[in-house]
Amino acid sequence: MLGLDRLWPSRFPAHFMTNWDHKETREVDQVSGAFFLVRHQVFEELRGFDERFFMYYEDLDFAYRAKQAGWKSYYFAEAQAYHKGGGTSNQVKAKRLFYILRSRAYYIAKHFGYMEAVKIIIFSFIIELWVRIIWSLVNLSGTAILETLQAYLMFVREIPKLSRRIKNNSE
Repeated sequence: MLGLDRLWPSRFPAHFMTNWDHKETREVDQVSGAFFLVRHQVFEELRGFDERFFMYYEDLDFAYRAKQAGWKSYYFAEAQAYHKGGGTSNQVKAKRLFYILRSRAYYIAKHFGYMEAVKIIIFSFIIELWVRIIWSLVNLSGTAILETLQAYLMFVREIPKLSRRIKNNSE
């Protein structure tokens, strides 16, 4: 949210798991939904992905629920896959950011409560919006500023609906 992983990567590691050797298989908190294998038994037990997430955080939600149910997630080094990432969503960056913001708020509400989601939404506007704008200014990207503002406008319009949804989910 603060962009500290970009400003001081040695002090604040990125969330892309670059801090360990990917040539070894190991237990992880979650794996990316881009290349996600799961036992049928686990998928059925957890009732699959939560369809209330539309892009982003559905894999994190599944991994979190699996861990709570006593299952483990592994990164399997011998498997290979290529996921370009953003192939489609790069064409609609404002919508991509909107879906990330919305899914993050819903994920937080689902697993940590309504008030924590409210905090995340507030911090998204008070801190993250401005960090994104400043980062775009530093990179001299007027397009990125416009896309960020469009995404946050979509998010503002979604807040009443999202608020009802997360409040109902936490009760």
